[in-house]
Amino acid sequence: MTPEQVIRHYGGERQAADALQVTRQIVNYWKRKGSIPSKTQAWIHLRTGGLLKAANGKSQ
Repeated sequence: MTPEQVIRHYGGERQAADALQVTRQIVNYWKRKGSIPSKTQAWIHLRTGGLLKAANGKSQ
């Protein structure tokens, strides 16, 4: 998954941060970097019930 997919899923950076219980700075960092760490992707995958799919072992 990409940061843009997460942000779009939740309706904005602030909403994503609130829903995932992380700071807005973290979400903004993912966006600037263009990727989310693979372990974090796996966690988001579980949090969303699979609506957002973790990339297979990649930080994308």
